Amino acid sequence: MIYAGIDAGSNTIKAVILGDDGIVSYHVIKTGMGGDEQAYLCLDEACAKARVGREDIACIYGTGYGREYLSFPQGRRSEIICHGAGVHWIMPDVRTIILGTA
Repeated sequence: MIYAGIDAGSNTIKAVILGDDGIVSYHVIKTGMGGDEQAYLCLDEACAKARVGREDIACIYGTGYGREYLSFPQGRRSEIICHGAGVHWIMPDVRTIILGTA
């Protein structure tokens, strides 16, 4: 199955296309003025790189600062939950994550 994630941040929007074996493609653009429009554009670029159509995507999830402004994801999660899920996927034995600033 093919899945997609959109991270609508304050500076950039990131889209990732996931397949059964992990990341198939991704794309990053500046957020600009039209968050939903920019997110669609970003997802379309990631789909083009993956050579899949939007109709091939089983589910799209949104995260990030602007996730609530996106009209098309089937679900939304905070970036904190996504950080935890990502770390657990890469390192299943980890039980604590400490986020800091540089």
